[in-house]
Amino acid sequence: MRKAFLVVAALMAADVIAQLYLAGVGAFNVGGRGDGLEDGFAVHAMNGRVVMPALALALILFAALARAGRATIWLAIVILLFVAFVQAFAILIPLMLTGSTIDRMSVGAVWAAAVHPITGLALIAISIVVLVRAYRLVRRGRLREVARPTQAARAS
Repeated sequence: MRKAFLVVAALMAADVIAQLYLAGVGAFNVGGRGDGLEDGFAVHAMNGRVVMPALALALILFAALARAGRATIWLAIVILLFVAFVQAFAILIPLMLTGSTIDRMSVGAVWAAAVHPITGLALIAISIVVLVRAYRLVRRGRLREVARPTQAARAS
């Protein structure tokens, strides 16, 4: 289970970084250029609404199954909460509070929605911390396997 946890943690970290890249695709393709990305943020939005929550749930599950420790499991839960927070607060709530639409946002909605990339950076940092913890968990297990025969040989 520890190796599966490491794989899911790596996928989560890679997806969060890819999400930043996809935001760049959307930012630099505003209005479309006839290259199949008429709505440049469509892939960014789909990844954030479908792939990231699924990976975050899998991360929590595999962290628990791998017995990664309370702190690591809570960090995985924080990742899921951040994914939900980014969806709810950074986009939906500013629009609802100000009566704006995604095409015509008020100044207040723009300032509130600007939290979105900052929370994304925090999500990158947390996912990398979980990845490092998963790697250390797998490595610690390997070190124990290697150390066992050595200790048995010394006892003989």
